[in-house]
Amino acid sequence: MTLLLHIVSGSLALLGGALAYAATKGSPRHRRGGTVFCVAMLVMGLSGSVLAGLQAKPLSLLSGLLVCHLVITGWLTVRRPAWPLRTWLLPCLLGAIAIGIALLALGAGLITPRPGDRGPALVFGAVALVAAALDARLLRAGSISGAHRLARHLWRLGFALLMASTAFFLGQAQLFPQPLRRIDVLALPVLLVLGATLFFGARLWWRARRPAVAGAGRCG
Repeated sequence: MTLLLHIVSGSLALLGGALAYAATKGSPRHRRGGTVFCVAMLVMGLSGSVLAGLQAKPLSLLSGLLVCHLVITGWLTVRRPAWPLRTWLLPCLLGAIAIGIALLALGAGLITPRPGDRGPALVFGAVALVAAALDARLLRAGSISGAHRLARHLWRLGFALLMASTAFFLGQAQLFPQPLRRIDVLALPVLLVLGATLFFGARLWWRARRPAVAGAGRCG
């Protein structure tokens, strides 16, 4: 049952993420796709962590928890919840620190890794600690708005989608028909997610920078 829930929620997350990327940002379609993506990702991450715990796969367990952290913090950034900032951000910050330390310990071999786990564990551990540092910065600032708010939303959900698409298309290649089990075919959706995240990130950066550039031009 848990495995079926994981597969179904993962499929819904990929579809919701694709819809959110394809829709006009801020539109009802974008919000609906984003909501489906976030809810499905949380179910997928939690069910994946449960399965990984039962199968003694520490990297998958911690990666599932990292996905949940990124989705929760990225989603709540734009949802503007009624709860005070400290109510939800402080537990998320502490969770990210714990996940990051555990992943780095796995990557360093302090926790017995499975073959091939050490490299991804170090990368994911670094991402978790970067996310924790940014959470601490937001907690200290007390608020976030404008381009910084959107950038926080974008990179966290984009990285979570990248993790999910990589795990599905590259990590479960045996589920696809034999003609499709080629690295150039299975890597294409992953590269599309990466490219879309970088594209929207660059566009957001340019839009935030454009008023300053225009102001400099008028001064000249």
